[in-house]
Amino acid sequence: MIAPRTRTVGVVVLALAFAFARAALPQENLSFERVPLAMSSPGGWRLAERSTADAGRATVDTTVAHDGAHSLRIDRAAGGGLTRVTQRIPIDGRNGGNRIALSGYVRSSGADASLWLRVDGPGGFLAADSRGATDAPADATWTLHSVQLPLPAGAREVVLGLSVRGAGAAWFDTLAFERVDAATLPPPSGAALRYVSSALDIMQQHSINGRTIDWPILRAAALEHARGSVSHADAHLAVRFALRDAG
Repeated sequence: MIAPRTRTVGVVVLALAFAFARAALPQENLSFERVPLAMSSPGGWRLAERSTADAGRATVDTTVAHDGAHSLRIDRAAGGGLTRVTQRIPIDGRNGGNRIALSGYVRSSGADASLWLRVDGPGGFLAADSRGATDAPADATWTLHSVQLPLPAGAREVVLGLSVRGAGAAWFDTLAFERVDAATLPPPSGAALRYVSSALDIMQQHSINGRTIDWPILRAAALEHARGSVSHADAHLAVRFALRDAG
């Protein structure tokens, strides 16, 4: 358990309108240490358009942090709805690693908190996933979470998201966003390999596009995305990749 670091400085409330070979990507302010003098936004982050009207408030908290002096805090009074703070990052899916990963420390009190990733291409949405929404402990202790997505060759933008659902408070700090080359990761465990292989067998037997898919190529690509997996949950990234490519 990592105890929260407390200070005598107050919480700075911000307006809601603020708009493994691994390679770091050109993200901004992932530990929320850069707060503009005008206190109008934590540089690089903004409230997502689809956050509900009763989204509550977002703050840069200077009394609680996992590391450094600040964390991002989201408070919600309403039991329903969602608040999401996002950052958009341009990316070229054709060069570099074939997977992206967002990790960070999360603590919550009552609300469900999660890390979220979305990949967009020239035509819009390609893939999205989140991690932590149902398994982050609601006891105000810091917990490390990570979410990963395959990076399609057509990717042009990645959206990082910090989501809070329900009533309560949640804090985010010490984030890291990386591009991962799956080929450099260790082979999947036996259990993970069997899970992915079984899922691919079912897809091949029942896919409506089965006769037009090059299954050896799809299978090889999916098994590459399974590298580094230990559990079924880890290996589901490879299954999602195969489902998307199989149509």
